[in-house]
Amino acid sequence: MDNVLIAGAGPAGLNAALTLGRARRRVVLLDAGPGRNATSDAVHNFLSRDGITPSELRQIGLDQLSAYPSVRVVEGQAVQAKGERDDFTVTLADGSTHRARRLLLATGVHDELPPIDGLAERWGRGVLHCPYCHGFEHRDQPLAVLETSGWGVHLAVHLRRFSDDVVLCTGGGAPPSAEQQALLAERGIAVRPEPIERLEGPGASLERIVFAGGATLARRALFVHPETRQRSDLPAQLGCRMLEDGAVAVDDLGQTSVPGVLAAGDMARRPAMPLSGSQAVIAAADGLLAAVLIDQELLYAAHP
Repeated sequence: MDNVLIAGAGPAGLNAALTLGRARRRVVLLDAGPGRNATSDAVHNFLSRDGITPSELRQIGLDQLSAYPSVRVVEGQAVQAKGERDDFTVTLADGSTHRARRLLLATGVHDELPPIDGLAERWGRGVLHCPYCHGFEHRDQPLAVLETSGWGVHLAVHLRRFSDDVVLCTGGGAPPSAEQQALLAERGIAVRPEPIERLEGPGASLERIVFAGGATLARRALFVHPETRQRSDLPAQLGCRMLEDGAVAVDDLGQTSVPGVLAAGDMARRPAMPLSGSQAVIAAADGLLAAVLIDQELLYAAHP
């Protein structure tokens, strides 16, 4: 039996495997392939890696694990998990199984994108989600925000520092409140209430938003804060406590409500945090914290 099973080889899973490998723990890292940020141009806010592509960052992480013989990377999708503290079993899509004393979930989330023609094809390029990740690259450009989950006004105000030309699109939904409209007007942010019919532009770039009725709005980027769902149902299978937004509830070190099961990265959130930290460097830090907790627990286990 191995010490730790890690489901997911994004920044959280990779950093956890690295930390545990350096601690000489027997680790199996289950790699189901590229994750949520695969379509993005670059990873930002990651010290020494600012501007690197997600695929490059992922490959560096995998390559660095080869220096630690106690870490095995197994390609495959984890589809079932069961067990209890000190004896967990994970089954992969090909029917193979792996057992370990601790289980770290780092399977990530899936973005529920609005069903607008041309939006999904531009996700991570012309359609973006995070000003901290992409605002600087789109400074001084005409920008738009699509209201989808109650964060549109906040996102538009946030982007106003990067551009003098920001437009909030309600997509035919409820208009901003009177208080929000006053704030938008004060910041010079226009509001377009029409439903959006499609996005246009070469390749994954955005050139214009086409509204129902045919009116257009020239924009270089559209920011959206979509709803998310768990990429895997492993947390539900194991009985992990979930928060109202679907994130797995964890404590400050990544422990879930199930003893011996930890979670890290976008899929998990501390209840005190209003949003999950959807950035690679935060996910990597979460992975390290979870790995340290696991290692410290195993120091005193009967069969470490």
